[in-house]
Amino acid sequence: MASRFKLFFIFSITIALFPSTFLKAPEIVIAQSSCIGGDIHNFSATPDGTQVTFNITDAAPTSSNRTLYILIDCSGLTGSAFAPIPISIDTNGNGSATATIPTNGDYTALVYSTNDCRTSGSIVCSSAAIFAISAGAPPTDPITSDECRNLGESCVPGVTPLCDPENTKCATLDGSQYSVFRKDDPAAAGGFEPIAWRIGGCPITTALGDLPCDDINLFTAKLLQIFIGIGGGIAFLLMLFGSLQVILSSGNPDKTKAGQQLITSAISGLLFIIFSLLILELIGVKILNIPGFGQ
Repeated sequence: MASRFKLFFIFSITIALFPSTFLKAPEIVIAQSSCIGGDIHNFSATPDGTQVTFNITDAAPTSSNRTLYILIDCSGLTGSAFAPIPISIDTNGNGSATATIPTNGDYTALVYSTNDCRTSGSIVCSSAAIFAISAGAPPTDPITSDECRNLGESCVPGVTPLCDPENTKCATLDGSQYSVFRKDDPAAAGGFEPIAWRIGGCPITTALGDLPCDDINLFTAKLLQIFIGIGGGIAFLLMLFGSLQVILSSGNPDKTKAGQQLITSAISGLLFIIFSLLILELIGVKILNIPGFGQ
């Protein structure tokens, strides 16, 4: 017992005198920025049709032998308007990259230290390179916000129609505010499959009639009209069935009463539909003056 105590005592003294021998602290690695802000002065963009060639020359040594990223029209909310373009800088401070910009417009490109300008450690490494594309597809028409949402505008996932559903999505960065982002933006979590408001082949042909898909007010009015027609048809069938019950009751008071109750219920439901529309019209249009409510 005494020998075990001596060994434990010697081991404790050794740890106290030489802690680094047994308790090595974890090595902390600090990520260093891949450039110093603005150390790339010669950055240019040369468009040829829809192809754009980006060139960097004589970059500072802090940016040599590194891979940086070209971001186009990058904002703090939606990030780059197009996918990040990696560009490798050689030992001489030179680098080149080519990308396809399919949509016409005026653009501003900057070189960043990361592939997302929204990250906290992202640094702008260059001056701006401004270029224009005129040989690509025309940009999406900025339709009124009542119809659809464009990049950067607020949206509701699964509800709000998007002007460019092929390339955008209704998503969120933090789980609270939803906006329109690039579909290939990895930082934005998508909600539901986006709704294309301008569906090819408008109007939508259904068994109950054509639904307009280029105006939300007309779409809602047509849908409401269909539902009212269905409700009226069901009420008519119930009244017809109740009348048949009364006629075929053969003096049976229970069957007669059941038929009368069915007719009364059908008439009450039909009156409820009619008066609910009148009340909504009175409150929505006459009192609250809600825009588009009475259309």
